[in-house]
Amino acid sequence: MEKVMLEGHDPEELRELQDLNAELEALDQKEKQLVDLAETQATDAELKDLDRTTASPPRSNSPSSLATSAQSQELADLQACVRKMVVSGAIPEKKKPRTEESENEEEKEEPEGSVAGGGAAGGKKFRAARNAKLRRLCRRRKNGSLAVPTWLHELWKAGNHTALSLQYEEAGYNKDKFVTSVQNSIKRRDKKTCQVEEGWYSKEDMSVATLEADAKILDQVHNELTDMQAKGETQDHDAKRLS
Repeated sequence: MEKVMLEGHDPEELRELQDLNAELEALDQKEKQLVDLAETQATDAELKDLDRTTASPPRSNSPSSLATSAQSQELADLQACVRKMVVSGAIPEKKKPRTEESENEEEKEEPEGSVAGGGAAGGKKFRAARNAKLRRLCRRRKNGSLAVPTWLHELWKAGNHTALSLQYEEAGYNKDKFVTSVQNSIKRRDKKTCQVEEGWYSKEDMSVATLEADAKILDQVHNELTDMQAKGETQDHDAKRLS
């Protein structure tokens, strides 16, 4: 101040200038704060609008938008299911197409209800399952082919399913073993009935034609004896034989 007075300036004027400068600086600072605040508010508003647009896009009732929404939901559900399976380790196996080999593999499986059922009901279910397996093995397919030899198919059609199903079970539900087992059974039966045993009957003696001829002879003799008895000729024959 003393320096200003020595230079010839009025201290009052200088003081007024200083006050004006201070007011101008305060106004400049306040204006800068207002500008910064306005820019910050504008930026916040733009960010909010952007978040609102990204989070919830405008809905539309048009078929295309509905289809897109449904596909997105389905994709999200599928992804959630896949994540759940990956976490739990339960990855489903692909279902193999049904072929003749898969049908044969089914035949090798053990029948259901063999032990759990118990009692008469369980045994009945077991027999039904066993017969069902034999039926699937021996019946003719839609294309006309057979999984077993023709002679075995005809034997199954003729009946006696219980005996065949028992052999099928004893073979472990294996087709090849079952066919071999039935063949061996037929051979053993033919050997007992047709082979010469202790000099009694030969194969020709046990043939169908020979048996039919013998049956006719026996029937004829029986008829002749019946006629003789009716006429009383057998009494004369017995008297002559006794005398």
